[in-house]
Amino acid sequence: MPARSLQVPVIVALTMCSISAANLDPMAQLDCACTSTHFVDVRFAIKCWRNSTRVWTNPKTSDDFGTFTEQSTIQCKREKPPPLDADYEVVPNVGFYKFHPRQTTWEDALRTCASEGGNLAIVNSEAEAESMAVIFRNYPRLNDQDWLNDQAWIGVTDLKTEGVFLSLRGLTLQEEGWARWEKGQPNNEGDGEHCVVFNRDKELADEPCDTKLSFFCERPFVG
Repeated sequence: MPARSLQVPVIVALTMCSISAANLDPMAQLDCACTSTHFVDVRFAIKCWRNSTRVWTNPKTSDDFGTFTEQSTIQCKREKPPPLDADYEVVPNVGFYKFHPRQTTWEDALRTCASEGGNLAIVNSEAEAESMAVIFRNYPRLNDQDWLNDQAWIGVTDLKTEGVFLSLRGLTLQEEGWARWEKGQPNNEGDGEHCVVFNRDKELADEPCDTKLSFFCERPFVG
């Protein structure tokens, strides 16, 4: 009896990530390989044989049955990051940093950094914290309110779970390698402080995400 084939169409949807006002996920990975959604039709073929005694056999392997998969290749276009802005400062062996004196919300800061091919800065070491503090000193006065002059958004929040502060990579501050909180912080004052700031004294604090503050973007060295 000739081989019989059962073909089942399966639609596989690959949802790629992008940063936009409509689908902003603060904890999503920002280094996305693809920038669009693709639908690919993948078919799985199950092929079996019967011999003269009506026993199902696979003539290739002598097994009772065989399965075969018809694979499809999925191609994904990776967008080339935008050219490095001249305002980015290099920190040897660490990365490129840009301080934005324009004061805005945490989410808007996140989108701005992404549009530059980077992300809100994540502090991984004392050396990195010192480098960011040095850059911060170049902008001594940003606002008439003193505390607004002294804080800048970075890529850490507890938006996912209250009290569990994670970087944009989904790591704790301890896993990232640097966690120095301002005295009494984090305190989630008013049950509404979920985004983290870096201050001029190289310390961290939590603030409401809709507070308008300056921010640090970073872009890693590309090998």
